[in-house]
Order: sequence, then C-alpha cells, then structure tokens
Amino acid sequence: LKVKGFSPIVLSEPIAEKREIGLSMGATKAIDPFEIDLLSESTLLSEDDGFDVVFECSGIPELFKTGLDCLNRSGTLSYVSVIPTEVSFSPLGIMAGVEKRIVGVGSNNHEENKEILELMSKGKLDGTPLISDEISLQELPEVYRKKIDKQQVIKVMIRITA
Repeated sequence: LKVKGFSPIVLSEPIAEKREIGLSMGATKAIDPFEIDLLSESTLLSEDDGFDVVFECSGIPELFKTGLDCLNRSGTLSYVSVIPTEVSFSPLGIMAGVEKRIVGVGSNNHEENKEILELMSKGKLDGTPLISDEISLQELPEVYRKKIDKQQVIKVMIRITA
C-alpha cells in the first residue's frame, strides 16, 4: 500500500511479530486490537471521519461489521478474507446518509502479479519478511501440526528439488 501511495496505513493485528513486519513493510501504525479498540480510534488514526478503505483479512465474522464501522462516509470495505458462515449487518448502516461500498476480492490476476514482480525487481518491494518458514515437502505434515494449524506462521515456502 505504501508503494502505491496510500497513507496512513493502519494495521490491526494481535500478533506482535506480524505487527513488526507490517511496520517494516510500510504501515504507519500497527495496533493490537486486544489493547486498542480500532473502532473508537478509527477517526483519530485516519485523520478523517474514518478510513477511505478497510481491507478485512481476518476471516472473523464479527470484524466484518467493525470494518464497515471504521469507514468514512464514502469508504470501501474490501473483503479479502473468507468467512465460511453468514455475517449479519444492518444495510441501513451503509445507506443512511452515506455511500459506503462493500467489494469482494477474489484473486489476483496476471497483470497484478506482473506489477508486483516489477516492484520487487526494482527493489521497491521486498516480500522476504513474509516468509516465516522454508521447508521440504517431507517436513510439511509436522510443520502443519506444530505451526500452521496454530497460526504461528506467515507464509511457508516448500523447497522443491529435482
């Protein structure tokens, strides 16, 4: 987001290591949602009446509404995560005197991949901090049990050797 000129960039993340990575990759501020109420802080943190864009990446049903509530009057909730259950919210909350939008993000496309690779080749974007583990395919079951299933990883890269 920083490379694309967005500011401020506020990351809400309960895991300290992920907050640090977010800050190192351009977040203006990273908060622990268990210590700071994002909704009550959104006006202050956005320097406006809320955020222009909120990316909901947690997959936690209750945070869908929080994302909407943190938007400014014409903001967009960009829904990136997958919630396997129904979510409820009042349409009146996004229609009464406001023009909030909800958009779904399904997947990236070839052009977006190309753009990211270009930014990386020019040294403007470094994805290596997101790689928490590099393992062999044989290690995958154990790493899954010990780390992935317990959400103690960011991205796991599997080494493929000939």
